[in-house]
Amino acid sequence: MAQSETLAFDPSDPDFLADPYPVLNRLRESARVFYDEGRRRWFVTRHDDVRSCLRDKRLGRNFRHVMTPEEIGVPPLNPRWQAFWDTERWSLLWLEPPDHTRIRKLVAAAFTPRSVEALREPARDLAQELLEPLAEGGEMELVYD
Repeated sequence: MAQSETLAFDPSDPDFLADPYPVLNRLRESARVFYDEGRRRWFVTRHDDVRSCLRDKRLGRNFRHVMTPEEIGVPPLNPRWQAFWDTERWSLLWLEPPDHTRIRKLVAAAFTPRSVEALREPARDLAQELLEPLAEGGEMELVYD
């Protein structure tokens, strides 16, 4: 990458949303890590590096334990997603210790191999019940439907 070239992209650009892969490929080929001045954020572009970041406990899973969305510059939440985030707030995927550790201990006993296996058939039945009407239509939009 040339010294004067700035790596940046607009994730809200309609062209990016329609086909993000050319832009993501350009970013990945240009730099493993870059800082976007406009968004005041670091971006990690390659799978192995992203995986390493996700496994590094120093980086955490979420910023909400150290900063508010306003402090980090996250745009206001689309009201469509509010109900989702109200419940996801306590998801183990988003929590940091000590909350993560405390809740994980509480639910670990419920997710033994035997109890998870017992959920297989009911989960299959539910998925079939929900997806069959969509399959009959011949196509579907996964997130919307």
